[in-house]
Amino acid sequence: EDISEILLEIFAYAAEFKIERLENIREDMPTMYAYLKENGVKSAIALPLRNRGRIIGYVGIVDPEKKAFVSANVFFGTLTRFLSILLRNRDMVHKLDVISHRDALTGVMNRRAYIEESTHRLYRPTAILFADVNGLKQVNDTLGHEEGDKLIRSVANVMSALFGTESVYRLGGDEFLIIEETPDRAGAEALVKKLKEGFERENLSVAIGLEFSNGDGEEIDQLVKAADEQMYRIKEMMHREMKQKS
Repeated sequence: EDISEILLEIFAYAAEFKIERLENIREDMPTMYAYLKENGVKSAIALPLRNRGRIIGYVGIVDPEKKAFVSANVFFGTLTRFLSILLRNRDMVHKLDVISHRDALTGVMNRRAYIEESTHRLYRPTAILFADVNGLKQVNDTLGHEEGDKLIRSVANVMSALFGTESVYRLGGDEFLIIEETPDRAGAEALVKKLKEGFERENLSVAIGLEFSNGDGEEIDQLVKAADEQMYRIKEMMHREMKQKS
């Protein structure tokens, strides 16, 4: 049995593991005794490190001076509480950071996340896909905003399934952006094709503009503007085609 597992079992019912003399655990804890004796340990103190009530590790000291045994116990008790608070704060900061960078409706990255990303330059071949949902205003006006939200989620789900939530950004009500590394322009065009096929399977109408970076240090923001302009040209063409059919 692993020593860490033994300690975790002890901490399940005890607040600490403390032995002033190794011989005291010889009969009751033979595995721990053998391990400590093999490593020349004569006394030890260990306390659990907890995070939200769950034991995630432990801290301790071996062979403290006899006169320091009690003070060492107090010190490590304080240390574990302090570390637990640090871990909770770390988790809270991480959670707040995730929330502040995620779109609440769809779970993809939000505009704030894009603004931070847009300050970077691209040094790897990358496809920039700018997408705009067709008919959202009509759905909101005729069927209500709840149905409009469902439409937005459906579009985001297709994108997330293909590229992952961290590559997809919701910039506004019906506007999405995808930033995805790809080896060349042919690969970028293949991504657009794959995305269109995904939308068609779900009976979704979305205009997509594409811009490709060779990774020569271009600014993301400028590439996004070019993809946005192309998307609007495609959107106008789709509207004309719809009018002709009707």
